[in-house]
Amino acid sequence: MAEHGEVGGAVAAAETAARTVECVEAGGVDLVLKGNISTPILNRAILRLRVRDTVSLVTVFDAAPIADGRPMLLTDPGVTTVCSEQRMVGLVENAVDVARSILGIDRPRVAILSANEKVIESLPSTQMGRNLAERRWPDAVVYGPLSFDLAVSEESVRLKGSSLAGAAREVAGKADVLVCPCLDSANILYKVIMEMVKYGLGTFAGVTVGVMVPYVILSRSDNVETKLHS
Repeated sequence: MAEHGEVGGAVAAAETAARTVECVEAGGVDLVLKGNISTPILNRAILRLRVRDTVSLVTVFDAAPIADGRPMLLTDPGVTTVCSEQRMVGLVENAVDVARSILGIDRPRVAILSANEKVIESLPSTQMGRNLAERRWPDAVVYGPLSFDLAVSEESVRLKGSSLAGAAREVAGKADVLVCPCLDSANILYKVIMEMVKYGLGTFAGVTVGVMVPYVILSRSDNVETKLHS
């Protein structure tokens, strides 16, 4: 191998993904950084490298218009396509690990997001939020369902959160971790934050939890600063 590493080539995206995994398995790679390749194609290959039941993307961000710019986590805008209750448990556990290790928060406050803070029979994400909140979480305070504004804004809690109590009061307006109900909603929120970053209103970085080596998933339109932070 050359002093500064080895450069290899591939023609198709699937070949690029396969060769990436082969290099990791051979012990020749310390970090995988997604470049100009479709995320689903690379993800399918990378899942061969899983070391946890759930592999997920956790975005660390701060954005001036959200929670007064304090650092927060968002999951999962890029990996998890099927959000069963057990998979959602994995998302929470992975995000809590990142909050503890990167942000230094001993007992992160986790908001399970939905469109409403009340459990609605016709809105499955509210039922998921309730079920996750009822679980025992030794290393975090988890509550759901919560709407986005009630998760991040203490002013919104003051205006419309009079019915919240217990764990809800601990998380509402003070969430450290935002767990979206599906990849679609997480990805939309991710892209909104990305636009804020472009206008100098915040910063963010991504980390994928659950594979053999650090795997950085970035949007192909992310700026250089975001890539460096990741």
